Order: sequence, then C-alpha cells, then structure tokens
Amino acid sequence: SVPQLKSDIKMTGYDIQMLTGSVARATSGTIEVTAAKTPNEAPSQSDGSRFYLAPGAVLDVSGASIVLPVSSNVIPVQLRGSELANSPLQQNGPLRSKTVYVDIRTGTPLADISGEIDAIGHNVVERNLTGGTIAIQSHGDAILAPGSQVDVAGGQIQYTAGYLDTTSLLTATGQIVNIGSANPNVLYTGIANSTTVADPKWGTSSTYSSTAGTYAPGYVEGKDAGTLSLSAPQFIFDGTANTGTVAGIYQRLADQSIPTGNLYRAYNQVPQAATLVIGAPGNSGSDFGVGNVTVASTLMLPGLLNDDGSAFNPLTDPLPASYTTSVLRPALLGTQGFGNVSVYTNGNFVLLASVALEFPAGGSFGAYAKSIDIEGSIDVPGGKITAVAEPTASGYSTSPPAFALTLGPKASLTARGGWVNDSPLLYPNGNSAPLSINGGTISL
Repeated sequence: SVPQLKSDIKMTGYDIQMLTGSVARATSGTIEVTAAKTPNEAPSQSDGSRFYLAPGAVLDVSGASIVLPVSSNVIPVQLRGSELANSPLQQNGPLRSKTVYVDIRTGTPLADISGEIDAIGHNVVERNLTGGTIAIQSHGDAILAPGSQVDVAGGQIQYTAGYLDTTSLLTATGQIVNIGSANPNVLYTGIANSTTVADPKWGTSSTYSSTAGTYAPGYVEGKDAGTLSLSAPQFIFDGTANTGTVAGIYQRLADQSIPTGNLYRAYNQVPQAATLVIGAPGNSGSDFGVGNVTVASTLMLPGLLNDDGSAFNPLTDPLPASYTTSVLRPALLGTQGFGNVSVYTNGNFVLLASVALEFPAGGSFGAYAKSIDIEGSIDVPGGKITAVAEPTASGYSTSPPAFALTLGPKASLTARGGWVNDSPLLYPNGNSAPLSINGGTISL
C-alpha cells in the first residue's frame, strides 16, 4: 500500500514566539522548530536566538482515535497456491480455492495471509493513530512557560462488541477445528460452519453461514506515543506534556520493533511510552548542543530575575548570566510522563538525592555527559538504564574539568523484572498488567 503522507509544520527564525492561545497541530505528524541566526551552521556558543512557548500555547502531534467494530478484524481469504505454499497437504485438497474467514490478530497456521492483510484498506484516521514528533532546536535558548503544553500522546482504537464469524474446518474423523488453530499437517474435508445451496436452473450456487459466530466484547487497543526532542545550549521546560497511552486488556507483551510495511505493532504488545531526547545524540567528542542539566522539582521561570534584579521577561530579555543550568522536572519523566528519556549534555548532568524517578515497565533512561552525578534513584522495571561519562565538545564550562561518573551514597539504579499475578481469583475478567517479568540492563 502507498504510505500515508504525514502532516508537517516547520518554523524557522531568529526569535520564534508562540503566544497565548496559539496552537500548532499536526496529528500524528511532525512539528519542527529551528531558532537560529544561521540555521545551517552550528555555533560554538549561543547566538542569542530563542523559541518561546507562552502559557496557553500548544504544540500538538498526538495520535488520532477511531471507533471500529470488532468484526473488522475478520477478513476473507481465498486459499490459493500462494496462501497454501507452506502447507503442501492442503494444496490440492478439499480446501483449495475455498474462501475462509480469518481473524487477522491471530492468523492461521494453515495459510500465509500476509498478502490479504497488506491489502486491507485504511482511511486517513486509521493511518494516523500514533503520536508524532516535535523537534525543537535553538542555537540560543528555548523557553516553555508554565501553562504551555506539548502533546505527543498516542491514539487508540475503540472496538465495539460484536460477533466474530471465523471459519471452522471439518476433519476426516468429524472433529471441528477453528481455522485459527488448524494444523496444516491434517487433511481437512471441508468447511464446517457453512452450507452451499445450488440453483440447477441458473447453474449458480450460494454459500451461507450455518453456525452463529462467537460473541466478542468491546475493548480498547492503544497506540504508541510520540517523541519530543529539545536541543538548546540553555532551556527552561516549565510547561506540561501530554504523553498518555492507553493499554487495552490484550496489550501485555513487551513492545518489539514494528515489522517493515506494518502500520502498527502487534495487537497484544504494550504501546510504546513517549520519548524525550534532550540534546543532539552523537559519539564521544561530539557537540551535544546542551549545557548543564539537573533533574529537580523546580519551576524556573517564576521568580527568575535579570542580572540587574528586575523581573525577567521572556519576550524581550536574554537569560541572565546566573542561569547556567537547565532543569528537568521529575513530573515530566517516568510513569506519568516520558517513559523513554535520553539526555545528552556537553556539561554536567545531575540527579539530585531528593529525586526518585519511576519509569513504566520496559522504559529506558540514558545520560551522556562530560560529568554525571546520580544521587537519587532510577527505577525502570525490565528496562534499560545507561550512564556514559565521556569527552564532549568544548565551549561549555564544567566543574570538575575531567569527565567523571559518580554514584552517590544513596543512589539506586533498578531494572529488575516485575512480578505478575494472573490468578483468576484476583482478576476474574483478566489481568491487563504488562508482562515485563525479565530483568533489564544497567550499563555504566
């Protein structure tokens, strides 16, 4: 199928201001903001450019949502040579050229139905369910004021209850087997839940379902959240972030890479949490584009003063010389925020002792800096924690000058596997907790 082109918004300028009430929205698409005096050149120090997102202003790339009948998961498949290529026993058997109905979520061992799945038509809403990407780059600073919002939330499909009329097959011994679990090494004599009526006068025949389908209750299938990347020598991130995902009753397995050509991950995988990237990823010695970063529960813009003691005005004033460290608030990270976080800084990265970051199962946290000091705790069940102290580009003062990785006396890094109890006594309607039971990785 032809890829669906995504919406794309680009803003480029020296001083970019999105004022109160302004909204830039590209559903499941991309918003690119570049504040720079010379956009195509990377300066060795701040060039005074700025991106300002005012209170009440919104950058929105959240995914769409749609309502579909649960029966839309069932498709007709005509069993021809290509479908039966890996089932030699069936190639010239009674099922050859028959039309069967298969649930695309589980498929069938009997036939290759990938071609029919690829041919399913999807409207524009169905093609834009995941969160998109917001990329903010400034060669000076970026200010996201309190009350501003970035929205990278994932969308969802709400399946309404209905009947699933999948095909049942008949064996030579009279057994009835649903096509979803049909053994390709068993010869089937025909289709059990249909009957064919012939009209000898006109030489035609019609096939009718002779058994009722299986009732399936409605459910939700959530889609992946998107990504925010923020790169500026100094930034103020006092705004909020909508990073939500919805995990349905069947979405319990760890998220895996999405196969090439597929719109979305498998129906039973947990939707991927939102991603936050601070700085520009690169190898050792690279210019990560960001100065010092500290994780602390502090709003920076309220009460910020200019060097002369006057109130700071983000519309007109440069950041004061005393503002040497950008701050990430814990409220933006973890289970209620970005579940996959990477911080790249040319200077110091500090996690204060008062900070306890708790990420969703299977999430990730990575810090790449000249100096890393972790005094608090990071908990990523079954996920990944990475801290790399390495040489970075010059131009940002650091103390101490040598690159170093420090774990404080009360620091705690945890990537243990989770414990899940699926007892029907506790969860008579099924447990929807993610099955992240394997331990993750910690790399220092």
